[in-house]
Amino acid sequence: KLNIQLPDLDDCKTYEAFKRELGAWADVIDLNKRKFVLLSLPNKSRFGDDLKERALESLSETDLKSDQGLQKGIDFLDKELGKNAVDDILEKCDDFVNCRKLADQSLEEFLIYFEEK
Repeated sequence: KLNIQLPDLDDCKTYEAFKRELGAWADVIDLNKRKFVLLSLPNKSRFGDDLKERALESLSETDLKSDQGLQKGIDFLDKELGKNAVDDILEKCDDFVNCRKLADQSLEEFLIYFEEK
């Protein structure tokens, strides 16, 4: 039996990466475990604060327990954290244009940082 950990939102570079990882996780996990994925959301995250609290306020217990609980959670996260394609491209372009080596940064550190962008 596989012991596959639920993806951690803060371990992912983007919400879209988290969503892909969550989809892969959901494909191999028992339905009963998938229903409560929102309970694992952090309240403090680099993607936003109070995510779990807001999710639990917006979805009923019936929603969470339903076979569509995971999808309803993803729909909530899409609304809260998802970006449209144009916004995503603009943000990535802006990050690239403004990527500068800091004075106290080695060239190797900067190249690693640059590749992450």
